[in-house]
Amino acid sequence: MIEGPPPERRPDLPFEGALLRWALLCVPIVYLVQPLGVLIHEILGHGLTARLYGGWFRGFVTDPWGGGYALCDAPGFELQIALAGAAAEAVAGLMALLAARRVSPGGAPRVSLLLVSAALLESACFIVVLGGFPGFEGSDFRQVADLLGDPGLGPGFAVAGGAGFLAVVCA
Repeated sequence: MIEGPPPERRPDLPFEGALLRWALLCVPIVYLVQPLGVLIHEILGHGLTARLYGGWFRGFVTDPWGGGYALCDAPGFELQIALAGAAAEAVAGLMALLAARRVSPGGAPRVSLLLVSAALLESACFIVVLGGFPGFEGSDFRQVADLLGDPGLGPGFAVAGGAGFLAVVCA
């Protein structure tokens, strides 16, 4: 028989609990909301911005991995168009969050709106993160860095997007 004090129990870390909640509850919703996010990103973000600046929008193409790209242009306004996709998703995510606050607590509509909000905000942050990696030349924020003539912005985008992602996951 071993005698002595019982082993110390390591306190649960809130971050670990947040990651577990994210994995069990939110990840499936991301896959369900992804097509909506692509529509918002490509049409309301890039497409509408191109049209507002006097350019054209012919449609968008999706890929099997859940991404896509808009067929649009407005010469001289490429930077605004590149920024508009993630901005549209972030605004839609914030609108879903505000709508969730107006719904009675604890019900399925509120939980659904919160999960949609988290999925859209997570997607917007992920798009910013992709701008930090050289392998994603087609990403919006890689294009932003190229348009601004500063490839050194990439790591900053990765850090900023990652921080936003963690904020959404831990909320």
